[in-house]
Parts: sequence; C-alpha cells; structure tokens
Amino acid sequence: MIIDTTQALAYIIALGIAAAIPGPGITALVARAATSGPRAAFAMLGGLIVGDLVYLSLAVFGLAVIATHFQSLFIAIRWFSIAYLLWLAWQFWHAAHHELHTDALSRRGLAGARAQRRLHRGAALAMAGAAGSLALRDV
Repeated sequence: MIIDTTQALAYIIALGIAAAIPGPGITALVARAATSGPRAAFAMLGGLIVGDLVYLSLAVFGLAVIATHFQSLFIAIRWFSIAYLLWLAWQFWHAAHHELHTDALSRRGLAGARAQRRLHRGAALAMAGAAGSLALRDV
C-alpha cells in the first residue's frame, strides 16, 4: 500500500497538530528550560521531536497495516482505545492535586525526552482513528 500526496499531507498535518497541543512533554520542556537553561531545553526539544516522529509514525503505519489486513482486529483496537481514553479522562478528572517536582525530570536531553514520549501513549491512541480512516477508506 503506497500512500499518495494527499494522504501524506493529511498525516503530516495531523502529526503537527498532535505535537502542537500542550501536554506532558511541553510541561517537562518548560520545567527543563526553567531549571537547566536553554541548552538543555533545546536538547530536550530535539528529543521530543524525534520521539514524536518515530513513535507516532510506527504507531500510525502499523495500525494502518492492521486496518487494511485485519479489519475486525482494528475495530477492536479502536474500541479499546476509546475505552482507554475515557478511563484516562475519568482518572484525570478525579485525581488529587500534586506538586510538580523538577527532580523527577532528572534525565537530560534527547534520551530523557524520547523516554518521556514513549511513556505518553495517549497521542498514539488518538492517531489510531486517523490511521484507520485513511486505511479503511480504500477498502
């Protein structure tokens, strides 16, 4: 399956929107800049960008393959993703307030940011719907 220019552009726009929405990565980046200075913050920014590109690309294209060849499995993954995101929303809504400790952000630079992106699964789950829509459109 080869994607055309329109599909690639749609993916790039969706990835850009997902990366631009503030989340835990931006919070960690601001904390890094405030505590360690601009050099460490730019290194972490590079890690966030690389982490997003690699992780989300693998997730989206992997899900596109599943959607193309195993449609019932993909539908199950989509419903699981919906349930997981609703559960996360419930947890966030009812969570107690905790102070942000910058000591928890002790890993520096590129490796720390990539690790932080691997821990944040919500972005990949949100992209699952987009991958399925693109893949199932031609089926």
